[in-house]
Amino acid sequence: AEAEGHTHALALLTRSGHAGVQRYAWAWTGDVESTWEGLRTTLRALLGLSLSGVYFVGSDIGGFSGNPSPELYLRWFQMAALHAARWTKRREPWRFGEEVLEGVRRAMALRESLLPYLYTLAHRASREGKPLLRPLFLEGGPYTEEAFLLGEALLVAPVLEEGARVSTPVKQISPFNDYAKAGLKGWQSYLGPTKGFDEMVFN
Repeated sequence: AEAEGHTHALALLTRSGHAGVQRYAWAWTGDVESTWEGLRTTLRALLGLSLSGVYFVGSDIGGFSGNPSPELYLRWFQMAALHAARWTKRREPWRFGEEVLEGVRRAMALRESLLPYLYTLAHRASREGKPLLRPLFLEGGPYTEEAFLLGEALLVAPVLEEGARVSTPVKQISPFNDYAKAGLKGWQSYLGPTKGFDEMVFN
């Protein structure tokens, strides 16, 4: 729509739909429990929706029912920074303390730096039917419900367990850019250099 010489992108949000809903709305997973299992279930739901042709998907950051711990909230936010998401009642980052707020800033800085890539993926999804979030097996990788590809270039392995510092799939699968360095071809188990949000430096 145009208002006062500016073009605004409009979005419709839904948590239910019908065949063809992907043409009209962005979908979110609805009222998920604020638990570690809720976080894992959310990832499975997002990948399932993506495989079904609903490419613009997201979740309530931190879940909806219950109260997430600061650690769970931050891990959820880190995953959500790499897909569409929203926060709900009493879920503003500053409510969880300075450490969580700093982690959220890092996640948002990463998202901001990836915006050209995310816009490109969104365009390709609408024109070519290529999902933004992709299970690894869609690109010839192993089956896992604990990691996904963002487009074809970024491996995302969110931390899905309380107290963990590195995601289990990251211990088994290296990001694509490590394959060339190691001289590997295809999907092979390789423990290469990885960085978590806690160690990343953003400009």
